[in-house]
Parts: sequence; C-alpha cells; structure tokens
Amino acid sequence: MLKQIGVNLTALLMPLLAFADSGAMPLEMRNFSPSYSQESTTFEKHAGNCDEFRKGDTGPTGPTGPRGKRGKRGIEGSTGPTGATGVTGPTGVGFRGPRGATGATGSTGATGATGATGPTGPTGITGTTGATGATGVGVAGATGATGATGPGVGATGATGPTGATGPTGPTGPTGPTGPTGPTGPTGPTAIAPLSNFANFFYLTTDPGLNTTVISGAPFEFPDTGPTSIGSTITMLDSETFQLGPIGIYNISYEVIVDLGGSTLGSTMTGRIQLSTSPDGVTFSPVINSLVGASNTNFDTTNAVEITGNVLVQTTTPNTQLRVFNASADSLNLSSVEGEVAGNLVITQVQ
Repeated sequence: MLKQIGVNLTALLMPLLAFADSGAMPLEMRNFSPSYSQESTTFEKHAGNCDEFRKGDTGPTGPTGPRGKRGKRGIEGSTGPTGATGVTGPTGVGFRGPRGATGATGSTGATGATGATGPTGPTGITGTTGATGATGVGVAGATGATGATGPGVGATGATGPTGATGPTGPTGPTGPTGPTGPTGPTGPTAIAPLSNFANFFYLTTDPGLNTTVISGAPFEFPDTGPTSIGSTITMLDSETFQLGPIGIYNISYEVIVDLGGSTLGSTMTGRIQLSTSPDGVTFSPVINSLVGASNTNFDTTNAVEITGNVLVQTTTPNTQLRVFNASADSLNLSSVEGEVAGNLVITQVQ
C-alpha cells in the first residue's frame, strides 16, 4: 500500500516539478515548502531506496501561461540632467513690413526767455561836414531923414585911402589861329654816331660752359667785354643777343675748336655761321656769314681758330642773333698758343 501511495504521489508531483523548472510557476509557488507527515517522511525514506521512485527525465516545456496582470506603477525616478544646448538654426529670411504712418506733429513749445542785451557797438565814423548854407539876403533899411544944413561951408576933408583891387575877370575866348609862318632853312645832315657797340666772349675755364657743341646748336658767349654807354645791343642769354633798332651791324665772330679727328692722318672740317630771328622763335642762317677751317691730324696740336666778319642789315627792331655750329659733326672748344677765348663783337654802323 505504501508503494501505491508513493507511485500516486510521484505522479502528482512530476508535473508540478516540470512546471517549476520551466520558470512559468509564480515565485510564491516555487518557494512553497509543504509539510509532510511522519508517514510521508517514512515513505520518502523508503522510496529513496527503490529504483521505481527515481526521478525521471525532464518532460517537454509546457505552453506559456496567460499574461499576468500589470503590476503597480513604480516610483517615479529623479529628473535627469539637462542636455547640452543644440546648434542654433539658420537665420530665417523675413520680409520688411510696410512703413508706418507719419506721427502727428507735436505742439509748439513755449517761447524761450528773452536773451540778455548785447554790449554796445563801437561808435560809428563821423560823417562829413555838410555844405555851407547860402548867405541870407537882408532887407535894406529905410533912408534916414536929411539932417539940417550946418552953418557955413566946412573945410575940404583929406583924401581917403585907395580901395582894394577888385578880382580878376574871367578869361576871354581864344582868338582864331594865325597864318602859318614861312618854312625855315634846311639844317645840316646829321652824322650817324659810331658809339653803339658791344663785346661778348667766352673762356674755356668758365664754369658750366658747354665745351661740346653739337651740329646745329649755338655757341655760348657768357661774358661781357667793352660796351658803349647806353648801348642798345644786349645779351638775352649766354647764346642769344639782341641788336636793338633797325640798321646795319658789323659783326665779328671767332671760336677755337679741336679739328684733330680720331685717326692719325685723318682730316676734319669745322664750320660756323650766324643766324637771326625777328621774334626769337624761328632762327634763319645769314647766308653770307658761313666760314670754316680744316685740319689734318699729324700731331697732338689740333686746335684751329675759325673767324668771320660780316655786315648784317636788320628789317625789324630788336632782331635776335646767334653763332651756331654749321658742321655735320660736333665741335669741341679748345685753345691756340695760350688763347683760351672766343669772341663776338657787334657794332652798329648805320
């Protein structure tokens, strides 16, 4: 009978044990500890020694039971820390609203207090004295009554003093022009003076002197030599000279140049000429003033003197004069036997 009881008990407990192992049994039931009587304890002791009461293999997992009821809501947790600020979004594109209406004009403020009186201005300039008024015209008094005739004839009184001279009368009108007198005899013919002259020159030692004169350029004569008193022949600059009144001028000119050439035995020619200008702008060569000289380079002495003398007639006053290089090549100033000067002498002869 005990064996039968053990078999029945095992049959009852096996499903419960399988249910508990599957985890589907509620916790309260899995922790349940039943009480056994003395008889069940004896049974277990006897059943433990019997092969028929050994625990069999775990059966298959039973189906999941229905979902239990929702438990009570747990206690609300504390607020978490504030998250980091997000990246600022792009600026939105707005549209300008319509312009508001002009506000009403405010009321005029109260008039300010009158400012203090400014200082008195300076006294004005005294006006000119007015014209003297016209002399008043008095009325002549009435003639007094004739006195009574005295006794007898009195002695003749002394002559009174001479009265003051009256003012000069106005000038009379100009009389008619008289007839022209006869023409006087012709005077002697005047002799033109020969005192209008001037001398200009250069020294090769003059500071700033242009010692290389290119073709077509004027020579300089910056120094002034003997000149007549009141001469109308003047220097405008170191290379331009003014002749003064219309007339005929005797002009002598001289330069000393190096005509050696660059090769021994070569020949070089130099030419100089006068030029004139009525206005100081355009200079024209004086045809009869061209002079020149040549030299062959045989030694180290190659300085040559070029001179000219010519009469020049001017047709306009203050004609300007220059001496220029008429050669095809440049000319270099030099000296001959100690002579270090070039000369320009201008004399008015008529």
